[in-house]
Amino acid sequence: MAYERSPVFLHTLTAGLCGQALAFERTRGQRVRDFLVLAAETVLAPALLAVLLILGLVFFWVLASVLPFLISHALGLVMDRDSLLPLADQAQFGMAMVLLFVFLFAPRVRADRVHAQHWMEPPGVAALTSGGSAS
Repeated sequence: MAYERSPVFLHTLTAGLCGQALAFERTRGQRVRDFLVLAAETVLAPALLAVLLILGLVFFWVLASVLPFLISHALGLVMDRDSLLPLADQAQFGMAMVLLFVFLFAPRVRADRVHAQHWMEPPGVAALTSGGSAS
C-alpha cells in the first residue's frame, strides 16, 4: 500500500522519478491531519477489525449455547425432563456443528460464486487466445 501522505514515501517517490527529492510545502495542520490519517490506517483499522472478530466469536458462542437451551426449555413443556436431557445434549452439539459449518464454509461458497461470476473467462475465450477456433 502506498501512503501518499507519508513524507518518506513522497521523498522516495520524487527522488526516484525526478532524480532528486522535491520539497513539499505543508502547513502544520496538514502534517497533523496526515499523521492522524496514517495512524488510523495503521493502528485503528486493524484494532477495529480485531474487535469485530471478537464480537463475532462472542455472538457465535452465545448463539451456539443459548439457542439449544431455549429449544430444550420449550420442549420441556411437552416432554419428560429425564428423556429430554440426552436430546438437548445432542441438539446443542448438532446446532454448534451446523453453526460452525455455516460460519466457516458459507463465505468460501459465496467467494467461489462471486469469483466464477466475475473473474472466469467466458466460454470460447481460451480457445481464441490459444490459437484454436471457438465453436
